[in-house]
Amino acid sequence: LRLAEGDLALRLAQAGLDRVMVSLHGSRAEVSDTVTSAPGTFDATVAGIDALRRAGVATRLNFVFCRANYRDFPAFVAFVAARWPAITLVVSFVGAHTDVVPREQSLIPSFREVLPFLQRGLRTA
Repeated sequence: LRLAEGDLALRLAQAGLDRVMVSLHGSRAEVSDTVTSAPGTFDATVAGIDALRRAGVATRLNFVFCRANYRDFPAFVAFVAARWPAITLVVSFVGAHTDVVPREQSLIPSFREVLPFLQRGLRTA
């Protein structure tokens, strides 16, 4: 989020930062901000990614499939391809076994639910 402010991304690149991974969990604020439970962070995250790209920092985007965003994956791929055509995508699947994610089964869609949206997104990619 702070990378959207001023010239921080450029200063980090000049200091030697050459690659990063940034989590972005949707193609629009309504989806991403729901996943992160942090309203307003989608726009700042996108602006930070823009700043990283302008600074020449190799960037990977991490999309974590969960109940709130799996249907958005094809739109996410299209959004990313249009805005940052050469960026690398990393996808993962939410798990209730980590300390970061609350141990909440309701967050976890089944693989069967996710598969059609994953396939559509891969075709778009």
